[in-house]
Amino acid sequence: MDSNTEKLTKLYNFKPMYTKQENSKVLKTQIDTWCDIIKQHYRFTKNFKFSTKVNKSLFENGNLKRSLDDKFQKEIIDKLYKDKILINLIPLKNKLLSDKKFAKTWNSSSNPTPKSDLLIAKHIDLESKEDEVEISYTTFILFESVDFFADLFLEYMDMNSGKDNIFTIYELSKCDMIFSDKRKSPFIEKLDTFDDGDDDYDSVPEDLIVYIVYKGLIDKNIACPIFEDEELVAIKKI
Repeated sequence: MDSNTEKLTKLYNFKPMYTKQENSKVLKTQIDTWCDIIKQHYRFTKNFKFSTKVNKSLFENGNLKRSLDDKFQKEIIDKLYKDKILINLIPLKNKLLSDKKFAKTWNSSSNPTPKSDLLIAKHIDLESKEDEVEISYTTFILFESVDFFADLFLEYMDMNSGKDNIFTIYELSKCDMIFSDKRKSPFIEKLDTFDDGDDDYDSVPEDLIVYIVYKGLIDKNIACPIFEDEELVAIKKI
């Protein structure tokens, strides 16, 4: 166990961590520490989908018989959104096929907005119900930066480049350089992953791959997209 993980594990088992601190400076450190614990859990298990079941297990420490109240949990999650560690992403293919206005904006060459920004569904407080339009999205956690993953993909492409320099989204989703250090979480002993359907925990979800390759590669003119029937199926390294 590295020193940072050891430190976070000790703090995770420190009783005052489960009571919201009153001092503003101490509270900031407490929230930042919780964000680090959450990131480290997902970094270990390589589950990119932000799971309510995982959150419940992380915020309840059975050994200490301590848990965070719901309001404080929300503050921590809001901080993850603010720091762009949590991100709500729309399914590009479905959006292009079902939303003509979005498709027009997406395909416009004069639109100054980076394509990757169009893939983000804004973090909305669902309790307010200000927007009556239901937005289909999935919440992902970036336990590493987009640039980190983009660099991994570039390294993978350099190591496996052929004469056409074309790499499928499926191929990138299985990049073994991402999953080589997958291991047991030091915070949740009983379960490392949870059954939310037919998820493949050794694969980066397609919607997240699309966002990463657009923000980290395509928007920077490092690669160009290849579409088939409104679906991004591959990228070509420039």
